[in-house]
Amino acid sequence: MAPTIDDMLIGVLGAGSIGCYVGGCLQQSGCAVRYFGREHVASEIRSGGLRLTSHDGRTADLPAEAVDFRTDLSGLEECDVLLVCVKSPATEETADALAGVIRPDAVVISLQNGVANADCLKSRLPDNTVLAGMVAFNVARQQGAHFQGHLALSQGAIITGLVWGAIVASVIDGKFKNAGGFALAAALMSLVGIIHSASLHW
Repeated sequence: MAPTIDDMLIGVLGAGSIGCYVGGCLQQSGCAVRYFGREHVASEIRSGGLRLTSHDGRTADLPAEAVDFRTDLSGLEECDVLLVCVKSPATEETADALAGVIRPDAVVISLQNGVANADCLKSRLPDNTVLAGMVAFNVARQQGAHFQGHLALSQGAIITGLVWGAIVASVIDGKFKNAGGFALAAALMSLVGIIHSASLHW
């Protein structure tokens, strides 16, 4: 019988805002999660646990003793699934650190910004299944180890879809200036909260 997610240990590498929120949600749902991140995050979790809140009022509090947070890569080889949440410039270094450490049957999922990270991971981890994921919501870090998830793409989901479609179509047609223009428009809309925000900022 194939293992289910309930039987798996999920590792979160680069457990910052996105990593702690996604990992915390998985842990709250009953999954076994192991976090790998920086000392200052570990210290805040030790002090007050991991707190998750969402735009619709849901709250989850994970006590410090329930959060397996590590500041080195010890125990990484035990993970069945690995969520990579490091910043894009650190992808190559991270992949090299994973090579030869994680099991060949471990599944690696990139939850990073950018479109080239999964390919970078695949090139350095040829024995592993590497998938590209997407986090379609923002996470804001509050005081301590409190992370708040915002409404997925706010009320601009339709606009966001149209902009992405226009960018992809322009790239396919080789109209890179047009694609850049659409990307700039999306950046401006994101700046004032029309997309990618829980509320408008003007």
